[in-house]
Amino acid sequence: MPVEHVLYNKDIQQYDFDLEKSKELLNGNSYDFTLLTGNSNAEVRIGELIKINLEKVGINVDVQSLDSKSRDGGAIKKR
Repeated sequence: MPVEHVLYNKDIQQYDFDLEKSKELLNGNSYDFTLLTGNSNAEVRIGELIKINLEKVGINVDVQSLDSKSRDGGAIKKR
């Protein structure tokens, strides 16, 4: 996240990208989850990029794009 972003927090530890370490930490397990995104092109593209990267280490992602109201309602109901 860029330093100038309103949600940037300098106190959060940064980690280097290490695909092999990620696989090691998962210990051969795989996980499945649903990622709800808004239906804008930008949100769908970000969701697909997250999916591509997580699947490299065995985390399966189902990206579902919804209108914002449905997305937010779905996230709240499943907590």
